[in-house]
Amino acid sequence: MTNASIAFAAQDVGTAFPGWMAFMPARPQAPRVPEWSGRGLAPWQLRRVADYVRANLDQPISLAALAELARLSRFHFCTAFRHATGQTPGDWVTDERIRRAAELLDQHELSITEIALEVGYETPSSFTARFRQRMGVTPSEYRRTL
Repeated sequence: MTNASIAFAAQDVGTAFPGWMAFMPARPQAPRVPEWSGRGLAPWQLRRVADYVRANLDQPISLAALAELARLSRFHFCTAFRHATGQTPGDWVTDERIRRAAELLDQHELSITEIALEVGYETPSSFTARFRQRMGVTPSEYRRTL
């Protein structure tokens, strides 16, 4: 299939089903890690923290543990992390949890309660509230649109 035929097919879908994309929630993207500007965390620190967070999403993640991984005080870590990512550590961890939950919702093998526990929420209601806040739809609605 050529690029022209792909573009034509995409145009046909949009014509046949006008506004169909308006019903699809945006897929969460992994937070972008910008190049090091000399401010904020060094690349090794950011990589180390990100790897730890992604490996421990099902556990409580403390600010003290993240600061220790980066070998900084909690205060300096928060400031450096925000300079490096544009987000607070707490917001970044939440975004990682929601991104992983969206991946798990795509698979349909786990219930929403199991997914909530898998990504570190103690109750399905707290997971649903945070998911709706970040994605604009509940986990059930998100799963139905897939």
